[in-house]
Amino acid sequence: MSCIQSGYKTVTPSEVGKCLDALAAKDISYRAFRVFFGCLAMIAIREAATRSAKKRRRTPQLPKYCIGELAALTALSEVIVRRELRALERASLLEFTERRISVTGAAGSDFSATAEILAGKRSRHRPIPIPRSVLRFLARSQKPALGRTVLAYMVRGMSIDRNSGEVRGVGTVKASWIANVVGISLRGAKAARKELIAIGLISKDTGSVQRKLNRDGAYFRLNLAWRGKKGGAEGRTPRVIKPRHQPLSRIAPRATKSVALFAPPNKEEKTPYGSKNQKAWPTKPPGVCAIQAKGRGPRLRDVQMEDLLAFPRTEALYRQAVAARWVRDSQASFLNWVGAAVRAKTCQARDPVRVFLGIVKRGLWSYVTDADEERARRAINRYRYGIYEALA
Repeated sequence: MSCIQSGYKTVTPSEVGKCLDALAAKDISYRAFRVFFGCLAMIAIREAATRSAKKRRRTPQLPKYCIGELAALTALSEVIVRRELRALERASLLEFTERRISVTGAAGSDFSATAEILAGKRSRHRPIPIPRSVLRFLARSQKPALGRTVLAYMVRGMSIDRNSGEVRGVGTVKASWIANVVGISLRGAKAARKELIAIGLISKDTGSVQRKLNRDGAYFRLNLAWRGKKGGAEGRTPRVIKPRHQPLSRIAPRATKSVALFAPPNKEEKTPYGSKNQKAWPTKPPGVCAIQAKGRGPRLRDVQMEDLLAFPRTEALYRQAVAARWVRDSQASFLNWVGAAVRAKTCQARDPVRVFLGIVKRGLWSYVTDADEERARRAINRYRYGIYEALA
């Protein structure tokens, strides 16, 4: 019979779906997401202590939950933990007191499409055993794509047999399914899967044929003996203790090598004039400074339709959004930005500018289809080679 060496805490697809929905709607932050699973890890610790006391025929102590312990689990300050706990209570996900932590994610009869997708053909209230080591990992993970991907693998792989009570950790999943359900990019889902294989949490699929991969996705097996990111199943890496007081040498250290005998030549830092070999650009150079638009330049506070039609103006809006901290500056964010512009122009809407701003402000990147993303990628490649044309 398979068992989890570090113990586990059961959650339901309804609770996980409601937490992901609140994160997608920005009712809670990713820090609150980490605090939520840190609270689950604290509950699992108290439940394990209660079972151990009953097994030894001792009276179990009343549980006590401290903010300091939760801050240590999540590697956050106590001020941030208190703020995120209030956000979780406003989102009706969790109630934290000194004597009790109650998960309210499954309470109520409100419909959740994410919970239905996570449950699949099974019940939305089936118990999913998440190991305590994974709960600690989720509480400390600072990468949103990695934390969401781990949660998707837990939902698809972990289960408890009804008859024997055996814990199973096998399953199949496609990276595109993970990206659509948890709200990340396909590239992020594949990068997170690669990292999970590297740290030993899941196994790599080496025996499936391509037909099976296209239909069901890659086969994986969860390591039930996994104890942490560094040590894995073999245990944690030994800590190297350095001596506090090192003996001082009486001999002076050897002098550094002498510098060059000759001084370097003087550099002329003035701008040269009258270059004889001047060549004109064959095409307009890439960059925001190459914008030659009539009238004023693009402004993030007043987006016009012409800003979505011309690639340099769309890129200028992206640079302003990075400066305003709407999005983070990365290739994936720029691809999502251009894809949102393509989506706004191609959809049947009265005001494409409102569609574009709704996607980028609320982070609804899942509304950008694969075809829109492919067109955006082709436009970026054309622009990088110096060919200036409208996004059509």
